[in-house]
Amino acid sequence: MEEIVEYTYSQFQLDLRKWGKRLYRLKFGSPALDGILAVSRGGLTFAHHLAELLEFRQVEVVNAISYEGMEKIGEPIFSPLPDLSPYFHILVVDDIADSGETLLELNKLIKEGYPQLKVTTITIFSRPKNLYTPNYYFHTTTKWVHFFWEAEL
Repeated sequence: MEEIVEYTYSQFQLDLRKWGKRLYRLKFGSPALDGILAVSRGGLTFAHHLAELLEFRQVEVVNAISYEGMEKIGEPIFSPLPDLSPYFHILVVDDIADSGETLLELNKLIKEGYPQLKVTTITIFSRPKNLYTPNYYFHTTTKWVHFFWEAEL
């Protein structure tokens, strides 16, 4: 069985404080960040906190299914993208870039439908050898991460 690291609410709060100013500067970059796209389910809690931190009400959601528990199910399956035409620069938010497939494929989908849209990605964790490294991530890990928002079964 793979080793598990616990990611607590306290660590999450410390990470948000540590990264807050840097992320707030991103909001005013060129072009200015004007929306958040949360990858459901893993990115929802993170996206909510980032929306609060960055004072955004513009939060869209796309559902991505890549895992069943700790088992990878194959290629990511996405719900239809929301209408992103009002945006110039969105922040795609997920909990972890494990294989990187979800973010890689999601970026392809966004660019196909909205080629003018600037996309910046952020995750809490990133694996060292994945297909897509997010623009921003808080930690690197080789372990399975149990996030505080995940249900105990």
